[in-house]
Amino acid sequence: MTDELPFLQRALDQSYDGVLITDAELDPPGPRVVYANAAYERMTGYTADELKGRTPRILQGPETDRALLDALKAALKAGESYHAEAVNYRKDGTPYWVEWDISPVRGDDGAIHYYISIQRDVTRRKETERQLNETVREVERSNRNLQDFAYAASHDLQEPLRMVTNYLGLLERRYKDQLDDTAQEFMSFAVDGARRMQGMIQGLLQFSRVQTHGQPFEVVDANAVVSDVKKDLELAIEEAEGTVTVDDLPTVQGDPTQLRQVFQNLISNALKYHKEGEPPKVHVGVAADGAWWRFSVSDNGQGIPEAEQDRIFKMFQRLGPQGAGSGAGIGLSVAKRIVERHGGDLWLDSAEGEGATFHLTLPGADADGGDDGDQ
Repeated sequence: MTDELPFLQRALDQSYDGVLITDAELDPPGPRVVYANAAYERMTGYTADELKGRTPRILQGPETDRALLDALKAALKAGESYHAEAVNYRKDGTPYWVEWDISPVRGDDGAIHYYISIQRDVTRRKETERQLNETVREVERSNRNLQDFAYAASHDLQEPLRMVTNYLGLLERRYKDQLDDTAQEFMSFAVDGARRMQGMIQGLLQFSRVQTHGQPFEVVDANAVVSDVKKDLELAIEEAEGTVTVDDLPTVQGDPTQLRQVFQNLISNALKYHKEGEPPKVHVGVAADGAWWRFSVSDNGQGIPEAEQDRIFKMFQRLGPQGAGSGAGIGLSVAKRIVERHGGDLWLDSAEGEGATFHLTLPGADADGGDDGDQ
């Protein structure tokens, strides 16, 4: 065994991790160093000779976690191993983060004779984590600021725009007979533009409220949600001579008002953008996806070219050409934002002329969802 000691020491000196061995004395001033490998020397700036006979307390400083040291001492007294991350200080006073595992070394008699500590400098990882956390906090602050700005801008612009729209309408009604065809056309463009701008501002306000005005999540019967949507769209279904069929849907967890908004948008779009001369056929389906559910809203409409499929989820991008139907082109943006608030995703499968299927994932009643809705 004695002949093996130099070999074992060389092996420890070639280890990437720092290795420190102390005696088993836990009474003040504490265990003293009996061995430190080369990696430990590089990590701390102390030589093995400088460390021998001294306690690891020489590595402690103002940022040392005292509660962690108390927990370590309690574990060692109980004869247990201990794992932790802590701030230590090099010989030159530079702080560094270290991850260590400390275990008792027992002799043939079962008594603890030494403690061995395997240590690794994790300063770079901790700094990366700090920067990442700061970036996340900054993004969250930025998002809150953007939401506040969108809300304030859309809310404050509504009243002056409402005045512009009303007075344009008044001019159009009172002086229509006094205007020539060109002036009437200009007036019509102005009125239409003001009304579209009003719709865009209302949509922006709605988009900004998805997070800030959401309700707490609860168990929601998706059958009831879609049934209510069908009742709201009865006139549109009748006018289009369309049909809306629905699978037996499950319960999910979410904001019932917002989920109703999502399905209303998807179903109404499917009814609106159908093929000319062919009544729309819309189907709401569902499939299990682990603890989640993958819903689908399919139609037999005109389809959406692949090049435009990402664009339609962006703000103020319409499914149809300008002037077709109504709306500001924000409904799908709001729908996607709502689904993402629930921790899911909303995407599209479609080909031009072959209909479209919107897919959305929602957490089941027992799944871990997204935002809990507490704002």
